[in-house]
Amino acid sequence: MTAIRPQRIGILLLSIFLFLCLGAGAADAHDPNTDIYGRWRVTKDVSPEGAITAKSERQIRAVIGKTAMISPGEFDFNGSRCKHPVYKRSIDDTKAYFLREWRLSPESLSLGKRLTIVEVECDLYLLYPAGENRLIIAIDGNFYEAARMGGKLAAGPVSTRGGKEEHRANDDIFGIWQIDGVTWGKGRLLTQKEAKMLMGMQVQISATKFSYHGNACEQPAYKRSRKDKATYFHGDWRSDPTRLPLPDELVVIATQCGTIYPLGRARILIEDKRGMFFSAIPLGEPVAGSRH
Repeated sequence: MTAIRPQRIGILLLSIFLFLCLGAGAADAHDPNTDIYGRWRVTKDVSPEGAITAKSERQIRAVIGKTAMISPGEFDFNGSRCKHPVYKRSIDDTKAYFLREWRLSPESLSLGKRLTIVEVECDLYLLYPAGENRLIIAIDGNFYEAARMGGKLAAGPVSTRGGKEEHRANDDIFGIWQIDGVTWGKGRLLTQKEAKMLMGMQVQISATKFSYHGNACEQPAYKRSRKDKATYFHGDWRSDPTRLPLPDELVVIATQCGTIYPLGRARILIEDKRGMFFSAIPLGEPVAGSRH
């Protein structure tokens, strides 16, 4: 029997290594589901008018803010977790598909004329990719819009106006946020339906822009101070911890578009000029340079 020379062994091992690497790369390159893979956060309920569901309004709102993890090896969302899920893709005319399958008009979903449908064999989820950073998730007759976390979501270029010290001072508020709650004092400013429509709206805060719910300030000035809650709010309803989860010592950031009360990187409260309070949670990654 002829002995294999060490050089040939080395060549053989190198060939196997290159085959495995190139083969894996080719498989990834031909995976049609790269448009849905990643981490997604539900931003709002976008169910078209006439959608039928057995879920209560409270159950629907509870889904907003949740994260979906989608990959070749796992689908994990809202209590459903499947290993090695099967994703079945198809393409259809958007209007014809929704009329046939849902008896609904898709106009409000802004999905274009041609629709990509991804059936997930994990509790019967349906996914509708709607761009690089937008995904519609359908389950139980409800339609949720989700935004890619860590994707091309940015609050715009960070200005050096005011210097690095000013930027570092506002690290706790800079980024993209989404509204997950709203409250107000006596004298109703909104109906419950109007308040529901605000859920999931984006808040953009950077050195160059502060915008939310019809308010937009370019080159905003952020004036920070610390205040005693009871004194600052004059002991009115805003001091009630059951209404607003604010500490006794407030960080108050005044701007032309309203006042921001940071509660760490996990939540902020925003008070607009009418005295309405919006609660917001982070959406996606913080703006570059905003980490401590």
